[in-house]
Amino acid sequence: MKKWKSSVVIVAIALLALIAAVGSAAAQQPDLNVSGITVNPGDTRGDIVRAYLNESNNVTAVVSNGGDQAAGAFDVCFAVRNSTTTYKIGCVPMAGLEAGENTTVYTYWTPTCENFSSVMSKFPYTSEAFWINVTADCNCTDCPTCPDDGSNGKITEADETNNTLAKYVPAIQTYSGYDVIGGVVNNGYKSKNFDCNTTEEPLTLFEYDSEIVGGGIAYNTSGKKTTLSAGANTTRIHHVDIPSSATVKKARLYVYWYDKWGNYKSYPSGCLANLSVNFSGTEFMPTVKYGNSKSFGCYQSPKGTYAYNVTSLVTGSGDYTAVVKNIDPNNGTKVLGELLYVVYEIPDAHNKVQLWTLEGNDYLMASHGSYQFCVSPEEATATVAFPGTIDLANVTSAMLLSVVAQGRTTGMDMLFNDSIVKADAWDLATEAYPESKIYVESVDVAAYLAASGNTMGFRDNGTDGMQASNAFLVITYGEEEEEIFDTHAPANPYPSIMGRHEGEIIPLCNINVSKLYTYPCTGTGGHTEYIKIWNETTGDCAEAYWDGYSEDYHNISLNRTLTLKKGVIYNYTIKTGSYPQIIHEESKDVTGGTITCTKFVDANGKEHNDWIPAIRLWG
Repeated sequence: MKKWKSSVVIVAIALLALIAAVGSAAAQQPDLNVSGITVNPGDTRGDIVRAYLNESNNVTAVVSNGGDQAAGAFDVCFAVRNSTTTYKIGCVPMAGLEAGENTTVYTYWTPTCENFSSVMSKFPYTSEAFWINVTADCNCTDCPTCPDDGSNGKITEADETNNTLAKYVPAIQTYSGYDVIGGVVNNGYKSKNFDCNTTEEPLTLFEYDSEIVGGGIAYNTSGKKTTLSAGANTTRIHHVDIPSSATVKKARLYVYWYDKWGNYKSYPSGCLANLSVNFSGTEFMPTVKYGNSKSFGCYQSPKGTYAYNVTSLVTGSGDYTAVVKNIDPNNGTKVLGELLYVVYEIPDAHNKVQLWTLEGNDYLMASHGSYQFCVSPEEATATVAFPGTIDLANVTSAMLLSVVAQGRTTGMDMLFNDSIVKADAWDLATEAYPESKIYVESVDVAAYLAASGNTMGFRDNGTDGMQASNAFLVITYGEEEEEIFDTHAPANPYPSIMGRHEGEIIPLCNINVSKLYTYPCTGTGGHTEYIKIWNETTGDCAEAYWDGYSEDYHNISLNRTLTLKKGVIYNYTIKTGSYPQIIHEESKDVTGGTITCTKFVDANGKEHNDWIPAIRLWG
């Protein structure tokens, strides 16, 4: 009996020892979990969390081993979920983690326009919520499909259900008691060259004039930065000087503004300006509106350029009064200086001008100091294009006029065809009107021109920021020689006699003609008494009659200006008096084309086929 009891005791002790050993082994398993997910560490204000569209964003998580045993190699899966889909953004292999230790793991994620299509880079600026899921010990081959039971991991853990942490990042967040934009956002500090809106460029080509006769531009900036409360107005006077012989082709008034500070507390996107202009007594609303904003976070303040077409009221040099009124019934607006821009031409000039007029608003600020918003100087560069071709061989000047709102700080570069043509551009010295906050640069870019594909860049290298607003490129060519048709005086103009000439003219180029000069024989009154030039097919026709021996009797004026078109055959009839110089050939190549005699009947009634009158036709 005692032996039996003794055996039972031994067995019981052995079972207890086995149970203790099994429990000890279980207690010594690793236990991986995730805590502290952070998006773009250091790029926050208060508790605002955001990820930038089309930008590499840092996503960081803390992985801990809360167990009593070291974990071997495992993977950490990073996934993002938008409103409909979960997708992998990164997976990081880990060599292992000691018991009781933690480590920081990170990956980089670029939200795309396709995955976050509701994020708006135009007013009203909107963002999109997202979820970040981070799972420790989820094999990279299975990421982002990570089951809750840990069945696709490499580590056997004390708790397989606490390996995942999900962080929700809302689109609208609270800062200092008011709503602000967070979540996936458009980064408005970058140029529009880098956002998802493929239809809007940093600046819009309003007009390209490929050939203005004797043209040019005149401009004037006026007005201080002013706060306009609802219903308030401000008056500015613009003076422009244009040549007295010029006619105005276009006139535009550009009003630059930004949202009144503090409106962001009521409206997460801020407010757009609502401005009318009374120009020289006539009311105007904007012809086109351009705007931009940083599009995220607190202190949201939209900015803009409004263009008003005032062509009908600008007739020449003088003063023009503009009254800008805030017609919004509720919200205030900050109005900066404004610019009156005039394009003119001189019809009687003999040179031509090419002109590009670009307008818009692109907010630019590269990261610097405490403003770390993931923007490089390259991304804070607004690049704009000047389409068309340039005749480089005949260019006499190339002037680039550029306008920036709220520049002032040194550290901005002006580029032309990727070369820096002005460092520290749009600084305080270039303010166009005192306290206007409008900065204008005029730079000669002739040395940088290309025959085609020309571009300009506004670059911020990390300053207080600026808004690229206008670019005007003016290419001037030298005076062109007037096109004429001229036989010149022949070496031997004799014999000569008056009579009736008939023949043909074929121009080598287009020639505008309104006058005829007849070369007289020396010491005579040789002249033309009548001329007719015509083409039966086109119906073009002009004629002229001599009005006697006046002061300039060798010249007669046609009854209309006639354009002789290149390669077209024109008939002529010329009746001469006295003794004009004669070219004794049937046909002759002359300046401006070819002239052919078909018949000449002299004053004695004798017919010839090789008598050509020596003449000049010109405008």
